Amino acid sequence: MFNDYLFQGIILFALFVGIPLVVASFFGFIVSFLQATTQIQEQSIVFFIKLASVFVTFILLGPWMIMKFRDYFIEAFYIINLV
Repeated sequence: MFNDYLFQGIILFALFVGIPLVVASFFGFIVSFLQATTQIQEQSIVFFIKLASVFVTFILLGPWMIMKFRDYFIEAFYIINLV
């Protein structure tokens, strides 16, 4: 039972970290491609677009992440009381 709960936590952590990472990588790739085609080599553009995309991702997925995190800890307290 503990191994299943630990595996669920690892999957939850991977989702919480992976989704913003994929979004930032996608927008970074798109902007880098556009910079390569237009020969504009300003690094702050990529940084601010990645930052904005991760911020928007957290705004859109924040309630879902908080709900999943809350449910995970409620289940943890039930497991602690059963042991």
